[in-house]
Amino acid sequence: LAERPREAIHLCYVEGLKPAQLAERLNRKVNAVYQLLFRARQSLIECVKQTVHREAGRSLTATTLPPKN
Repeated sequence: LAERPREAIHLCYVEGLKPAQLAERLNRKVNAVYQLLFRARQSLIECVKQTVHREAGRSLTATTLPPKN
């Protein structure tokens, strides 16, 4: 994640700030904070999906049986 979304995620989920507190801290409107958090979560979901897909491909390759004689 870029710096701003990463900071918002950290402040919200690690430090427990509410959207209104985040808005004040980041000098943004509350609606902008909700949008920032939504987009950050979507980016994280996409990253997890890509990682799972990539790892699943590796495990399939690793568990493929050798050809029969």
